[in-house]
Amino acid sequence: MPRRDPKLEKMIEKVAEQDCETPEDIAIGLCYAIQEHIRFPVAGKVIGEDVTVVGVEEGDGIEVMAICERKGRKYRVRLQDVRLTARPRGVEWIDAYAQFRRSGG
Repeated sequence: MPRRDPKLEKMIEKVAEQDCETPEDIAIGLCYAIQEHIRFPVAGKVIGEDVTVVGVEEGDGIEVMAICERKGRKYRVRLQDVRLTARPRGVEWIDAYAQFRRSGG
């Protein structure tokens, strides 16, 4: 099992304290935190192709979906399937979501 970052755990707990009763609620809270703290667009890659991540939105269950643009078309991709090629301010919220997913969130 991957090692947990205590700072990221505190961020997840901070979201969970806000009326979150289920893992889905926590995922939605993390999605809102990502929307709030990251200034989009952000450069990234999906299956080796360059994309521009223009935002994130709630998906089904505990999924957070990245809204990616490539060659004028938009695609919804699971956030964990996108590799950011830059580390924008607030990216630790994406790291917190990734840790939440790894821990079975």
